[in-house]
Amino acid sequence: MGWMPAGADYEVSLDRGKVVCRTAQGKPLKSMPKALKEHESVVALRQLAQWLRRHEISCQAEVERWMIRSLPVPTAVIGQVWADDAWRVALRDLVVVPVTADGGWDVGSAGLLRDADDAKGLGVVDLDGESARIAASTVAIPHPVRLPDLDDLREFATDLGVEQGTLQLFREVWRKPSGEAEQRRELMRFSGARYKELRHVQSRASTLG
Repeated sequence: MGWMPAGADYEVSLDRGKVVCRTAQGKPLKSMPKALKEHESVVALRQLAQWLRRHEISCQAEVERWMIRSLPVPTAVIGQVWADDAWRVALRDLVVVPVTADGGWDVGSAGLLRDADDAKGLGVVDLDGESARIAASTVAIPHPVRLPDLDDLREFATDLGVEQGTLQLFREVWRKPSGEAEQRRELMRFSGARYKELRHVQSRASTLG
């Protein structure tokens, strides 16, 4: 963002969430002069930084909720919020899957989200490494346990150097064993867990999807 005057001799701005200062002549200062710490411009920027941080956390939590529940999300919504850095960081490089008219998933058209435009739809890198567009009105952001060929997707993302703002592909997953004996053994892995209240374990289970 731009610089704001703070008295006659200084200017202040935000840099990566931190209030920074320079002289009126443009020389950067390593620390904030004591006389400016309660200046109205500094206080306003500090409050803005706090609001932006809360906004980032809120966007991250909402995208994670979409992913954990594999919820259908209107493409238009993603297009509207894409210009916002906080939303874009949370959404970029997530695997998105077009939702068909009958509510199913067109897994063959899935891709890593790279762009969103109200008119053009979603820009993705498809699973062949090619740029493509998703024009479906709704997409799903699947929990990784619901993604077929998850190991291949992880390898593909690693090759591309993908770093997801919302942990999806490299999130730890637990698959339900097919046999009853295997299911019992898997359940016993957590038999020693202790929680003070039931809501704590419920929150833990919800967070992990």
